[in-house]
Amino acid sequence: MALYWLKELLVFHLLAWSTDPYPPTASSCVSWAHDLAQLAHCLNRFTVLHGSYDTLTYNQAQPTPLERRDWNALVQSVVAAEGDCRGVEIPASLRAFYGIETFYDDGTRYCLLAEHSTMSQHATRGWGSLIVRPTSSRTIHLSAPHPVYDTGSVEQAAGLFKLSGAKSLLLSGRARSAFLQPSNCTSPSTGGRYYYQTDPTHSKDEPFVEASIAIHSWQTSHGGCPNDSCAFIQIHAKSQWTCVEDQIFLSSGLGRSNASIDWYTDSTDRPIKRLQHELRKSFPSWNISLPHESNCALIASKNVFGRYINGVDRSDLCTTPSKVKDVTGEFVHVEQALEARADENIEAWARALRAAFPPPSSRFGESEASRSWLGAIARTLWELL
Repeated sequence: MALYWLKELLVFHLLAWSTDPYPPTASSCVSWAHDLAQLAHCLNRFTVLHGSYDTLTYNQAQPTPLERRDWNALVQSVVAAEGDCRGVEIPASLRAFYGIETFYDDGTRYCLLAEHSTMSQHATRGWGSLIVRPTSSRTIHLSAPHPVYDTGSVEQAAGLFKLSGAKSLLLSGRARSAFLQPSNCTSPSTGGRYYYQTDPTHSKDEPFVEASIAIHSWQTSHGGCPNDSCAFIQIHAKSQWTCVEDQIFLSSGLGRSNASIDWYTDSTDRPIKRLQHELRKSFPSWNISLPHESNCALIASKNVFGRYINGVDRSDLCTTPSKVKDVTGEFVHVEQALEARADENIEAWARALRAAFPPPSSRFGESEASRSWLGAIARTLWELL
């Protein structure tokens, strides 16, 4: 336990003391970064750090009911944007804090929704950032809920986003311990430390959760999330002392009941099974496990967005676990050891993602190569007009 707290304090304070020449706001990271990994790293610099909030400042940073509705609508508008996303109208309640920028990496245009206001070296509101590929090839939605503390997860998620052709990447804007108050939503099943109020995997009122729900709402209204090509994937990092036998541990938010284990082991094709299969091909010497193959406790059964995707009503996210009969498999929770997050493994990781989630159009005979070719022509024409 002492080592846990020592690591947490060192990570957060080293970031706070960094003297790298970062731009003044998160939204201005587009002028500093040269690729998506650098962009994500820069955005991470504005994370609200460990212990930054007290009760007053946390309440001030939280969205009002109007801001929450507008935040949901804005996220959906950015995900829906085609072409130049700077034409998306930002609701009046959010204009003082958020802006939309365009970012290019290897000739591909991306939309960035990020804060343009700062306070004490971090984002004023800390609601997070969203990067969207307007011309995506896959209905994959990636997210990194635990910036800074889950070391390397933000940069890894950005690399996977770029190389997989995913639609969106959502980055939390607050450290899980930004407010040291215990979560009023969920608590650990066994003894030990509690979840924090600013942990977006265990507090349903966090803006990260609202943005996640908004992205899911957009996907639901645009063809749904087909089991054979779509998923919402949370990228996490585990410590070297946790689930030590697994390089990668995958789960979909179910518990360990017999019915839950049957869900993982039956003959039904599910996103998590395909991803495990492809990851094992990319990393044959690693342990890449599902809950029936490992005693790892990180099964995400209390992950509030996981519960939402798994059919739990919003009003019950803090108290009601996912029911096997309602779980479609859209939610994939990924816990990883340090080597799984290493830069040299991102391409092999992304190759597994691409294989596990083929482009939806490929089911109708259109190849990914033709989509890329047509997309390149469209981007060139857009620049000329």
